[in-house]
Parts: sequence; structure tokens; C-alpha cells
Amino acid sequence: MATFNGLPLTLQVSPSLVSNVLNSPIYQPFIYTSGVGQFNDQMMRAEFWDRIHHHGSGNGWHTNLSPKLRTARRMRSSA
Repeated sequence: MATFNGLPLTLQVSPSLVSNVLNSPIYQPFIYTSGVGQFNDQMMRAEFWDRIHHHGSGNGWHTNLSPKLRTARRMRSSA
């Protein structure tokens, strides 16, 4: 478990932090040289374009993220 001064490291989640994550620009479409889409989607399209394009899927392949608020969980390291 990661500690600092003998205490476990924790992230205090506030409503503003949750709002900032859910409304992050990373989930919004943007114009890239590989097309229009989310950052992660366009990064993967640019990285694997030669494989996508040659297998007939062309512009039909996308990886889009949709953030959803779920019940809080506490994670602990076993190391």
C-alpha cells in the first residue's frame, strides 16, 4: 500500500472533481488529421490506420468513451 508519513495515500473525490471528469474535453469530438472524434479514438485510428484501411472497415471503426458515474469503490494495493 502506498503511504506518506505512515498514512495511506487517498484521493478525496469532490462533486466538482466528478463533474470535471465527466465533462472533460477528452470525451468531446474534435477535428484531427485522421478524422473527427475523441482524442483516444483518433489516436488509435492514426496508430493503426494501415490495418484498419486495408481490411475494409475504413471509417466504420471507432473507439468512443462514454463516462458514467457509478457507485464509489475503495481500492487497496496488495503489495
